[in-house]
Amino acid sequence: MFLYRGRFGVIRECKENATGRRFMAKIVPYEAEGKQNVLQEYEILKGLHHECIMTLHEAYITPRYLVLIAEHCTGKEILFHLVDRLGIYQAKVKELWKNMITTCWLLATNPL
Repeated sequence: MFLYRGRFGVIRECKENATGRRFMAKIVPYEAEGKQNVLQEYEILKGLHHECIMTLHEAYITPRYLVLIAEHCTGKEILFHLVDRLGIYQAKVKELWKNMITTCWLLATNPL
């Protein structure tokens, strides 16, 4: 089942035959000269282990595609989730988003 199309690939739902567990497969096409850039995402994801970040289950690389298999994430947009679950208001959500964007920027400008 198709879940999402982004700038760099698509995300499809998949199921592990042995267990029936559902996962998400991010399929990223690449050309030979862009292989290192694509592999960088894999290297970052395999090193992340935190309860608030999706877990990478497996990865496959072919001559044309990188396929990242990750835990299946469902639910509504994070903004609505934060308001509903935590009972916080727009000002607090704005502050949280600013912190998350700052963190992402720091990670992007200071490679692991």
